[in-house]
Amino acid sequence: RPPPVGRLDLTNLKELPDTDYRKQSNLVKKHGERAANILSQVNYRSSNQ
Repeated sequence: RPPPVGRLDLTNLKELPDTDYRKQSNLVKKHGERAANILSQVNYRSSNQ
């Protein structure tokens, strides 16, 4: 049998351009995660009162 033809790239990872709104710095991500954490704690406390 012949060797396989080329190697398939099965990954769907693509580098976003710097101008893409979905590309965020780590600092922005941390800030968003912190805000979401605070909101979830507030919602949890208000629902248990």
